[in-house]
Amino acid sequence: MQYNFCPKCGHPLEQVTIDNVQRDVCPQGDYTHWNDCTISTGGVLLKDDRALLVRRTQNPGKGNWINPGGFVEQTDHLDEAVAREFAEELGIQVRANQVVMVGDQPRENAHNVYVTFQVEYLSGKIRLNSENDAYGFYSLAEMDTMQVPDFTKEVVKATLSSQVELQRNPLDELHLSGYRFFNR
Repeated sequence: MQYNFCPKCGHPLEQVTIDNVQRDVCPQGDYTHWNDCTISTGGVLLKDDRALLVRRTQNPGKGNWINPGGFVEQTDHLDEAVAREFAEELGIQVRANQVVMVGDQPRENAHNVYVTFQVEYLSGKIRLNSENDAYGFYSLAEMDTMQVPDFTKEVVKATLSSQVELQRNPLDELHLSGYRFFNR
């Protein structure tokens, strides 16, 4: 679907290149037209029971500490997308080893499916791109003192728990804006 005006404020949208793709963006607010249905991947890289997090410099999630990840492009396989995101955001090479959690969030303007992988470090030295301004490996206890979304904490917990079989496990008690999760 093509938008000419921001559906939130009515301001004319502008074409902006984000991750080498032209997107319709509202210069007055917090709106980027990605797609009507989106698929995102994220990865959890562990080191001594601490997860690698990055601090976002732009929306979505500006100022939040999150696990690396992003939107899947039309020609990406899911495991390739998470590896690409780590390379783009951090300059390191990783391999997606297993699906840890799958969540979906149906919304009025988009339906997002989010697939989280446990990833393995392969090579490279961390260098941040413009999407993030800091990184580090943090425990769940440390995350409680930081600006970390509940969603990120849950994917880290799921990675640390390493359950054996894939099962439907709605985490309704978390009240995460309509997400339903499937974890291992």
